[in-house]
Order: sequence, then C-alpha cells, then structure tokens
Amino acid sequence: MKTDADSRRSFLKHLGAGAAAFSAVNVPMLNMGAPQATAPATSSAQRKQATTRAQRMAWWHEAKFGMFIHFGLYSLVGQHEWALEVEGIPILQYEYLAKHFQPKPNAAREWARLARRAGQKYMVMTTKHHEGFCNFDSKLTDYCAPRQGPGRDLVREFVDAARAEGMRVGFYYSLMDWHHPDGARCKNDEAARKRFVAYTHGLIRELMTNYGKIDVLWYDVDWPLTAEQWESERMNQMVFELQPEIIVNNRNALEGDFSTPEQEITAAEKPRSRLRFSKPSASGSKATASPSTAPSADPFLGTRMRTIPAAGTYFTSISNTGREALPPPSGCRSSNPQPCLPSAV
Repeated sequence: MKTDADSRRSFLKHLGAGAAAFSAVNVPMLNMGAPQATAPATSSAQRKQATTRAQRMAWWHEAKFGMFIHFGLYSLVGQHEWALEVEGIPILQYEYLAKHFQPKPNAAREWARLARRAGQKYMVMTTKHHEGFCNFDSKLTDYCAPRQGPGRDLVREFVDAARAEGMRVGFYYSLMDWHHPDGARCKNDEAARKRFVAYTHGLIRELMTNYGKIDVLWYDVDWPLTAEQWESERMNQMVFELQPEIIVNNRNALEGDFSTPEQEITAAEKPRSRLRFSKPSASGSKATASPSTAPSADPFLGTRMRTIPAAGTYFTSISNTGREALPPPSGCRSSNPQPCLPSAV
C-alpha cells in the first residue's frame, strides 16, 4: 500500500471508480447506514439462525435502550472516526497516533456507570473501526492496543466494566480496513482477497473466543467485497458456533437479526428486522461539541418515544479524547429540568 506523502484519496483514486467513491469529496453522498443488498436466508446455517431468532432477540426487544461507544486513535485528536479519510491523512502519519494513544485507565468503568444511571441495558464498543486499529489483544497484528500506546487490552476493560454494572456486551467490528495493505487491493486481486478475508475471519474469531459470552456483533461497511467474497455465510457460521446466543446485524451483506439505520427512524420491511435508530453525539464530527452545536434533549426524548413503541431499540453514541473517561457536558438544552447526559443525547 502506498503510504508516503500521497494521501489515501490519491491511493483510492488509482484503484478506480468503485474505490474512489470513498474519497472525501463523496463522503456526504454515502449511505453507510444501508449495507449492500442482503442475501436471503437460503443456507442451512441461515435457516437455523432464523429458527432461533425470536429466542435470541427477546432480551433486545425488552432492553429498548443502549449505549454505543466510539473509541480509537481518532479519539486522541478529538476527531470523528472518519478523520483519516475525510482529512486525507497519510497512513504513516496516522500510525504515529498509535504510539501516543494512552487513554485513561479503566475509563470504561465510568461509561458503564453512566449507562446504568441512564437506564441503558447494553453497551456496544468499537473493537476495530475503519482506521484498522484493534482495541483488543490480537495475535494477528501488532497494530493493536496492547502493543501500541495503551499497552493493555481496551476491549477487556470495556467487557469487565459493562458486566460489573449488569450490562449486556456488544462488539462493533468494521469489515472495511483502511490500514491493512489488502484492505482495498482485495477488490481486484484474488490473492489479496484471500489474505484479507483470512485476516478478517481470524480477528472476529479472537473476539468471539477471548471475552466470554458476547451478546451483540455489529458488523459495519462491507465495502469492497460482496457476501460471497467475504465468505459471510462461513463468517456467521463461525460466530454462531462460538456464540450460540449472539445476535448479529445485517452489515456483512447477509440478512442478519436486525437492521441498523443511522440518524433516522425507518420501519423494517420484515418483522425480524424491527426498528433501530442510532444517533451520534453532537454533530458527529468532533468528540466534544460546543453548546451551539450540541443537540437538544427534547428531540432525543421525542425520538425515543417514537422508537420504543414500534418494537425498536435506541442507541445513544458517546466518544471522548482518550484523556478523560467522559467528555464534558456538551451544553445540551432542554425544557426538562433534569440534567442531560454528557454528550449522550
């Protein structure tokens, strides 16, 4: 992968129109909440998943309200998780953040306490976002928290903290990877595809093996491959063999147990999908918002009131700079005299 003075935009441009669609100028046009067309449940593994869905999803429909934590190298500079791409940062320059990413120890304890106080029942954290940095301990890459600045397993801290507060545990995992040398090359190079798919399946296996019972697996962005190229059926089969009671979303280009719209409320086409809504903190571009850009608590409460009766479950998303456990209150405004959650509305 070209990682010198050229930006990722230049690298993606030479791969052709498909990859260039991810250049910064086109980011506003993307609908990342909508994955590629999902494959129908035709395999024996998918049919088995469908037959156990109601039982596995029961707690999800009861929970109604959860916390989503965005945490990664971008946190160090207080940026949105798309900073590497949107700002065209060269890979080697971005890698520099890994050595300096030293988040406050056990920050997850404060996240979990906040979630419990807010009445949330489950938590999902980014284990690896598009930037390719693994917040967990991996034998497959050195680009992971224990061998970089943090010097410890951040996912382990999150899991332990969530369970201590009685929370269900979920993992976000981005299939797309801007850092891996085969992450884009795999689109047109079969040898690269095989290497990258093996790497991806291996990381997911580690996540499903090393942290006890996991309740949610949240795939994200299946670009640049199809379900067949990702070997998504085999991927899900592995996941369910290791975590029989887990629920998974539809962003590895398979049907999944639930759909995942972002920043909007949409009724699912099928009963199994139900309704989901996810809203990032503040404007979605910074880890900390000013009072003028912070969202009001009133729309937040209104959205929850529309989501929950429709058999949906609602996430609030928080992030921080890594230097503190929680961002300072973002100046949320509400006619309700009760205090707002810090950057969680």
